[in-house]
Amino acid sequence: MKPIKDTDLDLYEDNQIQENSPFGGKMYETFGSELRYITDLLDKDYKTNIKRLHTIVEEDGIYYANPGYHVVNAIGYLILKNN
Repeated sequence: MKPIKDTDLDLYEDNQIQENSPFGGKMYETFGSELRYITDLLDKDYKTNIKRLHTIVEEDGIYYANPGYHVVNAIGYLILKNN
């Protein structure tokens, strides 16, 4: 896990559902249509897309990007851009 810095946000795709989402418009929520977008992404190609997915968690006021799909303590999700 590494702390999320503003400069790191350029590594992630924009949220395709909600343009004014947290983390510079990059975070997907843990419920509703945004969660469905994340799970659909994993259903399409789990082996590739799990490597692109980071779960946002918070500890002591610091936000971290934890690689992979996690549910416990998840604040949201970020998707790395395809290179």
